[in-house]
Amino acid sequence: MPLMRKKIIAAVILAAMGFILGYSSIKALAQTEDLPTVEVEATKTGRAEDGYLTENVQNVGPWNSMSLQNAPYSITILSKEFLDNAVGNSVNQFIKVMPNATTSSVFYNNTYTYTQTRGFDNAVALDGVRVTNSGLTTEIMDRVEIINGLTGFLYGGGYIGGLTNYVLKRPTSERYNSVTIGNAGGSQYYAQADFGGPFDKDNKFGYRINAFHSNGETVYKDLDVERSSIYGAFDWNITEKIKLQLDFLHAKYHQDNQPGSFFLLTWQNGIYQYPVKPENGKAYGQKWNFIDSETNSWGAKITWDINDIFTARASFRQRNFEWENMMSANRFSLAGDGKFAVNTTWSGPVTEKSTGGNFFIEAKFDTFGVKQTLTAGYSANKVESYAHQINFGSYGYTPDIYDQHNYHFDYFPSMIPQRYSDWGPLYKRNKNIFENWIIGDEIKFNDWLTVMAGVNRVKLTTRNYNVAGQTTASYEKWKASPSFSLIVNPIPTLSIYGTYIEALEAGTTVADDPSRFINAGEVLPPEVSEQYEFGVKYTLNDRLLLSAAYFSIDRVNDLTKYYPNGMEEITQDGREIHKGFEFSAVGKITDRLTVLGGATVFQSTLKKMTDKSLEGKHPYQSPTKMFKAYFEYDTPFVEGLTLNGGLYYMGKQYTDNNNQETTDPYTLVDLGARFVTNIKDVKTIFRFSVFNLTDECYWQRGYAGQLGEGRSFVFSVTTEF
Repeated sequence: MPLMRKKIIAAVILAAMGFILGYSSIKALAQTEDLPTVEVEATKTGRAEDGYLTENVQNVGPWNSMSLQNAPYSITILSKEFLDNAVGNSVNQFIKVMPNATTSSVFYNNTYTYTQTRGFDNAVALDGVRVTNSGLTTEIMDRVEIINGLTGFLYGGGYIGGLTNYVLKRPTSERYNSVTIGNAGGSQYYAQADFGGPFDKDNKFGYRINAFHSNGETVYKDLDVERSSIYGAFDWNITEKIKLQLDFLHAKYHQDNQPGSFFLLTWQNGIYQYPVKPENGKAYGQKWNFIDSETNSWGAKITWDINDIFTARASFRQRNFEWENMMSANRFSLAGDGKFAVNTTWSGPVTEKSTGGNFFIEAKFDTFGVKQTLTAGYSANKVESYAHQINFGSYGYTPDIYDQHNYHFDYFPSMIPQRYSDWGPLYKRNKNIFENWIIGDEIKFNDWLTVMAGVNRVKLTTRNYNVAGQTTASYEKWKASPSFSLIVNPIPTLSIYGTYIEALEAGTTVADDPSRFINAGEVLPPEVSEQYEFGVKYTLNDRLLLSAAYFSIDRVNDLTKYYPNGMEEITQDGREIHKGFEFSAVGKITDRLTVLGGATVFQSTLKKMTDKSLEGKHPYQSPTKMFKAYFEYDTPFVEGLTLNGGLYYMGKQYTDNNNQETTDPYTLVDLGARFVTNIKDVKTIFRFSVFNLTDECYWQRGYAGQLGEGRSFVFSVTTEF
């Protein structure tokens, strides 16, 4: 039976079930007397005293805000208080504790940040508007929300692993002032000031100003990082029904000695093998490596409650990210003796312009006693990359003489490249546009049955250009994709759901690195992916949310071929199927014990492969098993003292197409404490943590040869007044 026919039949069956159940429930509801009014407690917003439990999730595509328990998606939220108490000022540190997510980013690198869920990379949004994953600045974030799995209906085409939405800090209704000083490991000292409140007594105008600066050597010798940012947010309640929100950011980042990645692995007997892991405390980069970047962005949002039925909202965001870097790639010897050579590459100044926005109009009404929320709108994101004529270079490999014991930063000073005074003319090298027209309906038949259904029409456009402005590669594709969810609430604290969703995924653009890729710069065509998800969520004693989900994702497979000469080629071949289970828990186990944790186990399999020897093999993208548990304990013997700790297990990763080699699984342990007191009537918070207590040495991203971060000691002191 053709795939499309199967989808239509499945959708019809699910819809029929929903309407049959709905009709029965409407009849039952009509015969039921009105229940007495029940007083509801204040909504939980992720405070430490509530176990960091957040009851509502913001900006779920067209659905706007919705109950976390009743959302038909697997979602995790890290609140502002958790972000503060985690004592980490990098996205990697926050993602590490996410129950069902992992990161594949290089430590101490803000150029691009990758979050993975269900074995795939995630898209990124700021306050619900799609942006690129570059230049993320953690100190301006109020919360982090991760939606696992396909989000094509919610946010348009793109990554299918999920979406990470960074919610920005907003003005506070009451005066808020805080100052923090701390150390992020090594001699990286930092200071942060965060001020907010209303301008007037009527709360018509509000402000939020956040300033941050850090500088110093990290836990890795000769690896220095300096970064600073200034952020402002302003709210204007124009009328009781119209609200305008504005924000801006200016941030700079400089890093000396970017860590070296082990891109090319040992070729032996037709597979790539890993030698002994290099040692912690060494970045394995060159002293002259660096990253310079600057981020400038601004955003606006307006909300208009037109009347009791209609609400309109629109958002716009623009980000300019400029960067330049020089890095080292380390290639293991083909002899398999654990030694490696060093290659230095540089990237000239690049400007990435990201422009995005959305407009939605929402109507809430009753139809014969059935509550409906109908939403229609449009969202878009355009990313343009500009580079100079001279924008990339490589200085070749040294001899295979290094190993983890005799490595020297300055062995080959003749490789120190000279930065150009004239990079040549600036030109637009590529453009990517995601457009999404959408209509969706939330139909609440009664207190225990809800159906959410909709369809979106996505347009993906990609263009690559040369210096002369000529198009060298392109595609443009339209696709209408359905989404359907059925949510059942047998009791108020329990929800059971099933969701089907499709997404048009942009094809991979092969890195424009002819020294590494045979097909450098090629744009692979877009393909449709689909996902089935079934889950259950239960709130225990109004303070602990337990969630479990089964998922099945079907997408085109990107196959990376490795050749004995060290070259690579990325093509599309076959289908990649990910099926598995997720579990998470967040909230209070007891009055004093908090948990944020979970587990993921999934099976990834290749199907319909041209090379039948790869049929049934597992792609090497991320660990297929992970377990995470973060705990806090409010001690009874010292008022204000909280102990915390985390245990994070990552399973093995395959490193070759034939699944003959894997990286070792690893476990990270964190320990820390927080003490809250008043000093001369000023609330003061002391925080201390040890990340990677056992100094575990591990491959963070096995197939790309990226090392994990070693042990670090961090602390901070915050005053709120």
